[in-house]
Amino acid sequence: DPQTVRPTVKRQLVVAGATGLQAADRKVFGEGVSDPYAVIYWNDVQIATTAVEKETLDPEWETRVMLTIPDRGGLLRVEVFDHDVGSAHDFLGQVEQHVGPGSECSWDWDPDEMVLPSTSFQLRARKDAEGSEAESVPGKLTLRVENPIMRRLIVMQAVGLRAADKKTSDPYAVVYWNDREVGQTKVVEKTLDPVWESDFELAVDPQIGEGTLRIEVFDHDVGSKSDFLGQIEIPLGGD
Repeated sequence: DPQTVRPTVKRQLVVAGATGLQAADRKVFGEGVSDPYAVIYWNDVQIATTAVEKETLDPEWETRVMLTIPDRGGLLRVEVFDHDVGSAHDFLGQVEQHVGPGSECSWDWDPDEMVLPSTSFQLRARKDAEGSEAESVPGKLTLRVENPIMRRLIVMQAVGLRAADKKTSDPYAVVYWNDREVGQTKVVEKTLDPVWESDFELAVDPQIGEGTLRIEVFDHDVGSKSDFLGQIEIPLGGD
């Protein structure tokens, strides 16, 4: 029903990889390759970037990012580039889709569940100034959308940290869930007993029901690399 007002929902977008990309570089013996990575935009705001996969036309990223989808839906755009050192990166193509419960969404999914199995989309060139349909270019991008179980994590504090700056530290913590960075706490200056009270959301795959939480603590330094102060690693869920 187009008149139905649906609440804002959160879904996990997985940029799984790509196949058959255009070769932007040449190896020593003439074989065509690229060093591809993808940049993810939600409503024209950049929200994530995948890792660079070296010398391949079929990268596997498995990059996860949360989408907050309002009732009216939103515009997802994923641009693929060839990474170059010392020069502009080569544009290899993009996928642009309206995502949400409305009629503008062209995905074959249940508008109430809003999950998408692994699906390949043809890469296209950028649209022209008039916004007309862009021509296809070599390569397909594989995406899926999952409905994870959301869990709230509060990183409260630490006590008795090592002094990295004479008698004190400027500590902060970095949170990882299944080896993917979720976020960072604020920096608390000049203390060995920081209180952060920082909130994070962990997306748990409902089919697996478990994962590994890792929290790394650092001393923040201006103009130099942060000093590692320690970490904890905890398996969560499962039996």
